Parts: sequence; structure tokens; C-alpha cells
Amino acid sequence: MMQVLRQLYQVGGDLNGVTWDGLDAAYHDANTYVLERPGGLILFDCGGGDTLDQVFAKFVCVYRGV
Repeated sequence: MMQVLRQLYQVGGDLNGVTWDGLDAAYHDANTYVLERPGGLILFDCGGGDTLDQVFAKFVCVYRGV
């Protein structure tokens, strides 16, 4: 997980190593962002699905404030 701006986090994307599918350096997964709002979290673009478990794990970290 990487904080981009206040209340905006990157939780996915293998181009910069936030998530990794372990196959090669083909960059299969899109950048994925979470916006933290008073009413909850908003997930933008969940990627290609190859690293969805990693994205959700980082999503939970944002939710818990870790």
C-alpha cells in the first residue's frame, strides 16, 4: 500500500511493485486506488484480477488504518 495524497492510497498495480503476479515483468495488473471518505472507502479500478487477493488485503489495511 502506498499513500499518494491525503486519504488516497494505491493498493494495486504491478508496474511500481504494489502488487505482483509473480509470472514476469509484463505488468498484467492496472493501478488500483482507494479513496478514504467519511462514509467509507471507494475502490477505483480493481485491476485485471490476477492480484485481487493482494488488492483486497491492502484495502483492509486502509480500512483499519494500518
